[in-house]
Amino acid sequence: MRRVVVLGASGSIGQQALSLLAAYPDRFRLVGLSIHRQIDKILPWLSRLNPEWVAITDPESLHRASCSGLGFPLINKAELHERLETQPIDIVLNAIVGATGFWASWHTLRNPAPRLALANKETLVFGGQWLVNHRHRIIPVDSEHSALFQCLSGEQTSHVEKLILTASGGPFRGKKTNDLEQVAPEQALAHPVWRMGTRITIDSATLMNKALELIEAHWLFDIPPEQIEVWVHPQCIVHSLVLFRDGTLKAQLSLPDMRLPILYALSYPERLPFSEGRWQPFVSISNLAFEPVDEVTFPALRFAKEALRIGGAAPALLNAADEVAVDAFLRGQIPFLDIFRCLEWSLQQPEAHTHPDSPQTLEVIEQAFRLKVRKQFLETSHAGRK
Repeated sequence: MRRVVVLGASGSIGQQALSLLAAYPDRFRLVGLSIHRQIDKILPWLSRLNPEWVAITDPESLHRASCSGLGFPLINKAELHERLETQPIDIVLNAIVGATGFWASWHTLRNPAPRLALANKETLVFGGQWLVNHRHRIIPVDSEHSALFQCLSGEQTSHVEKLILTASGGPFRGKKTNDLEQVAPEQALAHPVWRMGTRITIDSATLMNKALELIEAHWLFDIPPEQIEVWVHPQCIVHSLVLFRDGTLKAQLSLPDMRLPILYALSYPERLPFSEGRWQPFVSISNLAFEPVDEVTFPALRFAKEALRIGGAAPALLNAADEVAVDAFLRGQIPFLDIFRCLEWSLQQPEAHTHPDSPQTLEVIEQAFRLKVRKQFLETSHAGRK
């Protein structure tokens, strides 16, 4: 039986992971889980899965839970990181949202035992350069990277000509820049296929999600960015493809159900039976379409490649700028297209061209940069619209 820790248990990936652990009680044992604030999201699972501990990383929420008598040992963020480094664990599923998730991955990989099932793409966007020596212990959970991982199984990366990530195109597929001038948050959150958290849904609308996935694929598979492409595939059936140097094109197909890559990462190298992931009538895969990305309207992929070319702090600061800009857009503080302007601006800043010697140094730079984005870019953008 595998001992599992689920980080970010209140989010979409975390909740689906808990449902899978409950469905396979003879295969998995929940050791612990973490949340930030949303205690109510885990309450139904506690008595059912009976974890050994619960980590609450927001101090106020931890205090409230302690006073309410949750009935399980509660720990804070520092204690969580200590347990990730030292406790006997087989798998840590990191589904934390945002760059803060890097540190959970960092501490997990300092423990020689666990495998890291990685659903936090910012781990590698922020600090891929410090984690590449552990890539053999990382099983990706993002559907696209899980697909690449499966396509590359048994293959040599030296035989790869291209990695091809697929994108749904989001709610604005086919739109041009002038169509996006007055986009409201609720329109950007109306994804045609996937149901995800707010930040990743907006990133899907801007295609920044694919930009981050391109950076992640570079670090995961040791493939240069110029050998990584993105194709728009509205049906979300083909999750990624690999073109080999002999002309063979290998693809992974499955229903757009995140439980499939989650279960694959938890059970790897075994494949557990999962009846809900079965195909229905063949017509569902008989009409598959692909089209190029409109990088003029959606320039995020270009920014990702530029960030990798610059290296150092650039990818982390590109992600930080996106997190701040997306939050501002959702709050109604900036228009949709200002997200792209913010991303481009971030790579022009001197901080993006620094080369920190450690993730701790990068974190200091990144936190200061977030403040700079708010004070310089967002305030200037707001003043310019008055």
